[in-house]
Amino acid sequence: MARPRIFVSSTFYDLRHVRNDLENFITTIGYDTIMNDKGQIPYSSTQSLSDNCYDEVSRADILVGIIGGRYGSDSGDDLYSVSMKEIKAAIKNNKQVFIFVEKAVFNEHQIYQLNKDSTDIKFAHVDNIKIHKFIEEIQSLKINNAMIAFESATDITNFLKEQFAGLFQRLLQDKATIIEQTTLYDLNETINDLKIVVSNIKDGNNNFINKFNSAIFAVNSVVQKITRIIGITQGFLMAHNKKALFELLNHLGFFVVDNNDDDDVSPFGHVLKKYDNYFIKILTIDDEIFDSEEKIKDIRNTEQLEKLIKYEERKQIPQGYESAPKFEEISADDDLPF
Repeated sequence: MARPRIFVSSTFYDLRHVRNDLENFITTIGYDTIMNDKGQIPYSSTQSLSDNCYDEVSRADILVGIIGGRYGSDSGDDLYSVSMKEIKAAIKNNKQVFIFVEKAVFNEHQIYQLNKDSTDIKFAHVDNIKIHKFIEEIQSLKINNAMIAFESATDITNFLKEQFAGLFQRLLQDKATIIEQTTLYDLNETINDLKIVVSNIKDGNNNFINKFNSAIFAVNSVVQKITRIIGITQGFLMAHNKKALFELLNHLGFFVVDNNDDDDVSPFGHVLKKYDNYFIKILTIDDEIFDSEEKIKDIRNTEQLEKLIKYEERKQIPQGYESAPKFEEISADDDLPF
């Protein structure tokens, strides 16, 4: 399994004890160190030692830079040591950088800020004024410029524990955000598919959508039940209230029967019929599926739905065959579950 690789950058002789403690901490938490003094940087025959270090920084995930009072090895650049250029390489490559400064040097930097234009002053805690100039340069950056004072390796490891935990928590949050955005994208795709289904159902009627201005498209168990029992198996037809539902069913060929002229009227709700070749399709919808504002309730109890929504198909007698039995009931017990 891949592990985070942490490049440790500092001068060696004055900070070797800090480096050793830091190495133990990093390996204990299961991460990999990249440390020049441990032979963990591969050397290329076509590059200098310092250039190999800068290249390895670009392959690291995190850089921990430690600044003490010693300038260290010169990089060939008049302004920076090798460890300074390692830190600059990490910042240039947008790596996560943590920079720690010895507390004595950190405090002395305030004196440097007040006297940096003086040529007579000497600083007690650094062997080269370029250290203070480098600290000033990093602090002037707009991002990735945090510097933390330390007195011991414990200060560094305690700080890194908190930072690594924070980075992991942020990773989890970002992952959750990505999942949420992906879900929203999938929902948009589903809505587009539903629009295509509705477009197919309207069968060329350009005014179909206008008939459902009162509808809100949302998943509802009652509408799903009606959708399935009337034989629509591709996608779902969805409505939010009584008006939208009846307009939808009317468009599909169902009409509400007149209570005074039809034998199939129900005292508890509405009866809708559709004549289809030699069959009469009868859909009975109880008023209990609507609330006081005529919005469709979301009823998920199967037995209750069976009582509130009934459907049957009857064979219609063609004209001229009056002597035949009037109706032959066809059971709808085998309706598909929603």
